[in-house]
Amino acid sequence: MKILVTGASGFIGRHLAEKLSERRDAVVYALSRSQVSEEKKNLIPVLRDLTKEKWTEKLPSPVDVVIHLAQSRHHRDFPGGAGDMLRVNVVSTLQLLEWCRQNAVQRFLLASTGNVYKPADKLLEESDECEPSSMYAASKLSAEFLAKQYGRYFDPVILRLFGVYGPRQKNMLIADLIDRIYTGRVITLADNIGITMTPLYISDCLSLLEKMLDLSRRIQGVFNLAGNEIINMGEMTHMIASYLSRKPILRQSEEPPRFLMGSNKKVCAALMYTPSVSMAEGLKKIISSS
Repeated sequence: MKILVTGASGFIGRHLAEKLSERRDAVVYALSRSQVSEEKKNLIPVLRDLTKEKWTEKLPSPVDVVIHLAQSRHHRDFPGGAGDMLRVNVVSTLQLLEWCRQNAVQRFLLASTGNVYKPADKLLEESDECEPSSMYAASKLSAEFLAKQYGRYFDPVILRLFGVYGPRQKNMLIADLIDRIYTGRVITLADNIGITMTPLYISDCLSLLEKMLDLSRRIQGVFNLAGNEIINMGEMTHMIASYLSRKPILRQSEEPPRFLMGSNKKVCAALMYTPSVSMAEGLKKIISSS
């Protein structure tokens, strides 16, 4: 099997390319702006800038599955990063979809986000209403709509990610909490709770992605990738503090707490896999590896 992974320098992409390269039956093309790994027998770096015109020209072919994990580096910058989000999250997705159609790709996995849903204090399901509240989420939902149009040519699979975390992650919530507690910086919690989530540990995320490479299984549509546990930021803070044997410095804000919780029932049933790494175990793994 030949697999093209975009965003191979990102958190999920880096872990996924490494995991897939261990398979004897796979050749992995790891696409990123800069080379992040040495070329091996079955792991081949591919250098591309998705903001450039004709970036899909001369991509390695044939390819059986494309896993499109790349996203704009400016996803937090609005309105300054709006143009880059459009080019990377939307335009490059369309260009890659067309390349897949022209090159007989069998399956296209698109990384989206749970932020496309209308916020709600419940476990969000794939049938729930979408109402993006940020440019980043709006661009991801736009890419989803584009991918769905190609269902007659190959299997488009849309993956709405909910808080994937693990070792070697930077500039994300859990990594920031660990750093703040370790360095004694203030942690601000809305109503002493903060955001409530269903985080998914990286090894469980990779296992779900790998199972989606089985081309003997017919898979299309939208799937939430989320963990089994519902946990809020305050609870995570105290768990991390206990593992580090440090006292967190907390400040309460008057903002209402937020929620981003996804139901994983659909994907677990489709792939016959249930995430196995608990929040406590996942946090310990991160701290012990740092």
